Amino acid sequence: MSVRIEKKEGVTCVSWTLDLYVKLLKKSFTFQAGSFPVHLGFPSFEISWMVKNLPEWERRGFNPQHSQEIQFCLKKVNVGRITSVNKGDIIPDHYLEPQTVWVTVDGGQFQENSKKIAKIILRKGQCDSENVRIFGCWLSGQVLFTLQAKERFTLNFFLQFENVYLSQMDSIIGLTTNYLFLQQTNCDVQFNFILTSEKIGAHKSILSARSPVFAAMFRHDMQESNTDQVTIDEIERNVFYQLLHFIYSGRTSVPLTETTAQQLLVAADKYNVEDLKNECARFLLPHVNETTATIMFEMAVTFNLENLKEECENVLLNDIQMSNAIDLIIWASLQSAKKVKEAALSFARLNSKTLFYTAEYEKMMREYPEICLEVTRRMAR
Repeated sequence: MSVRIEKKEGVTCVSWTLDLYVKLLKKSFTFQAGSFPVHLGFPSFEISWMVKNLPEWERRGFNPQHSQEIQFCLKKVNVGRITSVNKGDIIPDHYLEPQTVWVTVDGGQFQENSKKIAKIILRKGQCDSENVRIFGCWLSGQVLFTLQAKERFTLNFFLQFENVYLSQMDSIIGLTTNYLFLQQTNCDVQFNFILTSEKIGAHKSILSARSPVFAAMFRHDMQESNTDQVTIDEIERNVFYQLLHFIYSGRTSVPLTETTAQQLLVAADKYNVEDLKNECARFLLPHVNETTATIMFEMAVTFNLENLKEECENVLLNDIQMSNAIDLIIWASLQSAKKVKEAALSFARLNSKTLFYTAEYEKMMREYPEICLEVTRRMAR
């Protein structure tokens, strides 16, 4: 068994390669992950995986034709309060735990509800370990696992942490955020929201330093510069608050969710706050699945997020099947998703006799005749 740990931009990837011909009793290993140096005592985590009826699977010799239920668990094994180096500020708990945990496999295949899935998401909650109830765990559901490699396979565990920089924690959060923003001290500009009567104060110099859009707004002879009043009508108050909080501190005041990440992505792009834009894109990566891939692809194209776009493409390429091939061809044609379109067209050509008689094909003929002509020509080759 070999383990490789890589860390990049807030994501820790633990790759665990196993030999198919070695007996796989319940195994686990411990590692350290996250954004903090080792000497600060960042929590260690234990990864384990459990196979239902493991002796029977081993007895059959891991035949690739056989599937077996498998479950994954991540557990924090040492918990301590981490403080920053200079001032002793306690770093918030949500920096010490992964925001999202997921597993992929090389040399094998996962299935859930009779459908192939590219990744397994682990949810935070309770976990049974040798009949003992423990907390602080991330646990997957039981899914089917089928071996495909001839000799070995690799499990890839991804842990995504919220990025944090210690210099920001000491100087910016301690002074700028708490004193100037949270306490609204000496504000020289006020943001007003149409849908509510609430207002948020801020400081032109700080906003200008972090956002070229704010810099232009306050530098030129515009109404906002002359009156020190800015009306916000396209962004909700809570979303705009998190945008400002990130500008002051380099982080949001609450952990991101899939919904808030998408909302903040729009706001960050509007005001050209690249750090927040990239943070939201990184957070959304593990949330790409067969249901969300098309929507997130369009978002990635709109905001020029290549990594998110590539992840969406990979998920869609692995999900082409009889029930969605025609819809994917139409969508990919409209969105200029060339890789997905070519793969879906190739699939359609191989299954043309079946697809010709589907309701989806008839709908394409009526509503998208040009696309239908291209598909028919490809099928006829």
